[in-house]
Amino acid sequence: MGAIEDLDRKIMDVNARLQNVLTFVRAMGAWVISPTELANADRTVMLRGAGNLAFGDPPPTAADAGTGIFLDATGLYGLNANTQEFYVRATDGKGVFGAGAGVISSAGLNITGVGAKALLGHTVSSFANSILEVAEATSNAYRGVAMIQRTADAVGMPISLVKSRNPTPGSFTAVTTDDVLGFIDYAGDDGTALVGGGRVSAVATQAWTASARGTKISIDVTANGATSRTAALVLGQDASAQFGGGSVITQTAALATTATTGHLYIPTSAGTPTGVPAGFTGTVAFQYDTTGNRLWVYNGAWRSILLA
Repeated sequence: MGAIEDLDRKIMDVNARLQNVLTFVRAMGAWVISPTELANADRTVMLRGAGNLAFGDPPPTAADAGTGIFLDATGLYGLNANTQEFYVRATDGKGVFGAGAGVISSAGLNITGVGAKALLGHTVSSFANSILEVAEATSNAYRGVAMIQRTADAVGMPISLVKSRNPTPGSFTAVTTDDVLGFIDYAGDDGTALVGGGRVSAVATQAWTASARGTKISIDVTANGATSRTAALVLGQDASAQFGGGSVITQTAALATTATTGHLYIPTSAGTPTGVPAGFTGTVAFQYDTTGNRLWVYNGAWRSILLA
């Protein structure tokens, strides 16, 4: 009996060991491994040549056919209805998505074409050519994009919109007059599409060189009953401020007779002005002579009134 019992123990030991061996079943044109067998982390599967593994119900039959996970000597593919949603290349171990337009590696996330984008907070893109979209569907305050600089110095967190006429990183071609350096659009839903309403943009006012970088900033609005933007305020390269035709309002309530702030300040000179102001359509220049107590206005020539 001792010999028989010993044999039984050996058979049971062999059966236990067999549970730790990966078994392959040929089905649906691919190798299938059960989840129990995959749990044995001390086993390694090696694929060579035309071998492949597939997971799904039913499993994919190729790297571009079916729905599920497909693994062969070229890489690991995640498939949805014959579309490669994501794959890891066997040649360099990098993750690829968006038909090759997006790559994830130790260098970070690289999106190089309109076929790939990063969506945060949603799964469907609202803008065809965007690279990054952030969406929020609940009414929570401050659920947008936040960037924080945490350093013990005076350095703040920048947002840089940069324009170059050279498409190659590390190479440079100067911008020129009227090149838009960058802009921020404020858009909304008009019931049929997401469309623009307001815009803040920076535009080059000259051909740039190492010593010349003329720039103006424009704030554009859309009037009630209109769909086209117009410039409400343009800050010129000479620090001038041009308003787009609307009223210039400095207060929303009457000043108190004892007010010490809230006044509109005009330029002064100690004597009669003699220079010829630069002309802007529909406007005249004025200044106050603090010596003669005269208010001067230029309309082809300087004209004044005496203030008592």
